[in-house]
Amino acid sequence: MEKRETINNCGNVKGRMNRGCIEANTLAIIDSAEIHKDSQDAKDDRMDFLEAVRIASIVPENGTPPTKKMVEAVFQILRAGKSLELIMSSYELLNEIEKRFPRIYVSESSGNGSPELVVIEEAWLPFMVSLDVMSSEKETNRRKLHGLFDPNGFHELITGLAEMAYKTNSQRLDTKFLGNMLLFQYLVNVLEGDFLARISMYK
Repeated sequence: MEKRETINNCGNVKGRMNRGCIEANTLAIIDSAEIHKDSQDAKDDRMDFLEAVRIASIVPENGTPPTKKMVEAVFQILRAGKSLELIMSSYELLNEIEKRFPRIYVSESSGNGSPELVVIEEAWLPFMVSLDVMSSEKETNRRKLHGLFDPNGFHELITGLAEMAYKTNSQRLDTKFLGNMLLFQYLVNVLEGDFLARISMYK
């Protein structure tokens, strides 16, 4: 049985307002980074943003789940691969968010005790899903612009990593390549989490 829920701790007005304030404050840091572009100040702003998200959502025992825009911003930092420090920090934070606030998990039903597959409808995904034939080209392009992966993009990422097998050791140590390896590992982690939760329902 599948059950769909909204994000934990946000079912009331106060909870939604709290998340809205956190989102506005943290994303303001990223806006500052965009002003400075690729300067050291921009890097510092992005690191400050990652730390702000961690403090708001991961550090407290009852942390507030990050919003879609917050997680998307963390993901874009990983995809951009501006520095090794930013790549590692964003990768670690994304995985921490996955573990702390899974988008899909199995829980015991409060009724008959049988397990339920719980899907958090508001959770962010790095993949473009449910794009039916009626989806507009504008919407598809918007999602791609935000760094989301469609099947072609995922295939291109894998192909690019495979081609690095023929490169020199120094080329393999390139920051962008290392970032793509961690990006691929994160995407695999997301797919694995979804798969394991669903397959456990049939054990």
